Amino acid sequence: QNLARVIQDYYSEKYTAYPADFIACRHVLEHIESPRAFLEIIRRAIGIREDPAIFFEVPNAVHTLKKFGIWDLIYEHCGYFTRTSLSHLFRVCKFNPHQLEEAFGGQYLCIEASLRNGFSELADCGTKFLDELKALVEHFPIYFHQKVSKWKEKIKEFESKNENVVIWGAGSKGISFLNTVHDADWIEYVVDMNPYKHDMHIPGTGQKIVSPEFLKRYRPEVVIVMNSIYQNEIQQMLQEMGITSVLELA
Repeated sequence: QNLARVIQDYYSEKYTAYPADFIACRHVLEHIESPRAFLEIIRRAIGIREDPAIFFEVPNAVHTLKKFGIWDLIYEHCGYFTRTSLSHLFRVCKFNPHQLEEAFGGQYLCIEASLRNGFSELADCGTKFLDELKALVEHFPIYFHQKVSKWKEKIKEFESKNENVVIWGAGSKGISFLNTVHDADWIEYVVDMNPYKHDMHIPGTGQKIVSPEFLKRYRPEVVIVMNSIYQNEIQQMLQEMGITSVLELA
C-alpha cells in the first residue's frame, strides 16, 4: 500500500526532482513576495512533460473591491490577483491556462493550466476593464473608512445596551475586523467550527475562540457573521440550538 509522504518544508528547487501528474496550490500564491519566481521553479521542475495538470486558487481582488471586503486585507498577503493578472502571470511563466473561474461565491479565482495548448486570449483584458478596476481601487479607501466608522457606531450601540455579542469566524476576516474596529475590544468570544482553534485566542486583541456549542450557555443577543456565504448555515445551527440571536453581516 502506497502512503502519502508529507514534507514539512517550503517548496524550493531542491524538490524539483519529484515528478507529479497533478500540482495543486491553494491560497499560497498571494502570500509569496515573488510569485513569478515561484511559478518558474514549478515550470522548471515539470521540464518538457506536457501531461502534468496545474491548479491554483487565490482570492479574487475584484470581488474584494466590489464588495468592499475590507476585512480581506491582511498583512500576510503580498499581492492580489484579478482574472487578467493571474492569467498573464501563468502565460509569462510558459503555462497555458485552460480554465479560469470564480469560486466560493466569487471570493476566489481558480485557474487550471498545463503545457498543452490553452485558450488564446487573456480574460477581462482591455481598456474598459482596466478603467473599471482603476475606479474600484480609487473608491475603495473611501468605503474602507465609511465601513469602519459604521461598525464602530454599531459596536458602541451594542455595548450601550449591554448585549452579549460574538464574532463568528476566527479566520483572517475575523482577525482583521477585531484589529481594525478597536471599539470591539470588549467583545469576549469568537466562534469557529475548527476544533483546533478552540481555547486559542485572536492575535492582537486576545478574544477567546470557542465552539458553537458554547453559545448554548452564553446566549448572545447578536452574532456578527464574518463571511456571508455561511449566513444560512449559521442561522440554521442557531435555530437548532434554540438561540434567537440577531445576525449581523460584517
